[in-house]
Amino acid sequence: DTPFLFYGPGSFDSAVTLSATLGYPLEPVGRDGLRVQDSRDLVQIALEGMIGDRPPSVVVGPMDEASPAASDALLKTLEEVSGVRSLCIILWCRGLHSVIPTIISRCNTVWSPGSGQDGTHTEGEESLHSDVIKFLDSYTEGKHAEAIGVLLGHSKAWPKFLDVLVSVMAREISLFSSDPSEEKAKKVLS
Repeated sequence: DTPFLFYGPGSFDSAVTLSATLGYPLEPVGRDGLRVQDSRDLVQIALEGMIGDRPPSVVVGPMDEASPAASDALLKTLEEVSGVRSLCIILWCRGLHSVIPTIISRCNTVWSPGSGQDGTHTEGEESLHSDVIKFLDSYTEGKHAEAIGVLLGHSKAWPKFLDVLVSVMAREISLFSSDPSEEKAKKVLS
């Protein structure tokens, strides 16, 4: 499975949320600086296998602060555990500019905008509506990693996000009913 790489102000929180969803969450790795030994430890964790009935899941980063040696070691680790379902690795960084391109190319990169104190986006209701539209567009275009990123950006306020999603979909469906092809409506509903 392809690892996720979250980037942006909410990247760490999004990575932790996805880690708990995908497997048995372990302590984050690299918060005080990723070391070469951390990557070797990840390979050992992958070899040990499942924890109960769930694979171990680990958040690694910030990747934009990792040394070249640590980045290279992690790259080798990603290659070694590629396709191994006994470890989920979720990477995070604040910005992609300092992450080596070979790591980026091996990940599903997902923008994570962050949230305010109450779990809602700091830009307010208009931003929430905009994110719902972005979610629907990403999902219907098959850009599932981007859609997941939008959802995780609202993980602390899913009820509010879902309320806006339902109202947008209801409005969109009523607009589609006059479209004889109904292709876009089928995409939204499937």
